[in-house]
Amino acid sequence: MKKNNVIPDNQEYRMYDYAKSRVKQKRLLLFHFILFIIGSILMFCINNFVQDPVVVGHWWMWAVSVWAVLLLIHVVNVVFVERFMNRAWQDREIKRLIDLQRRKIDELRKTVEKDFPLVNVQRDLAQGSLLSDKNQGATSSDQEPGNKEDIIL
Repeated sequence: MKKNNVIPDNQEYRMYDYAKSRVKQKRLLLFHFILFIIGSILMFCINNFVQDPVVVGHWWMWAVSVWAVLLLIHVVNVVFVERFMNRAWQDREIKRLIDLQRRKIDELRKTVEKDFPLVNVQRDLAQGSLLSDKNQGATSSDQEPGNKEDIIL
């Protein structure tokens, strides 16, 4: 029996890729939580086995508290932030920013075209042929020197 090696379309691949990344995030969060529990117990035990009165105190509570805050940030990132700012949100934001850039470019283009109009080649060529006709007429011997038609712009 042959396997059906159908290449999934882009949408299916993106859904698979998103699901795979979410599973990885949740797995790493669970690993972080287990490491937090083991580390907290280990710090508590180390604190109880140290007999030096200067070192003994509640240092382990501060270390566990800081670690708990970091774990809480990790939970918020995986559970809340990634749920609302996922791949679809990123795609929407990219599209919105590209549209915004295009609008700004169009506005700038209109401003530049208004302030510095482009050369109209056909119009300039037509004016050039008119000027060359005037030049030929100005060189004829029937015109008086100093005539207004002798001045060509």
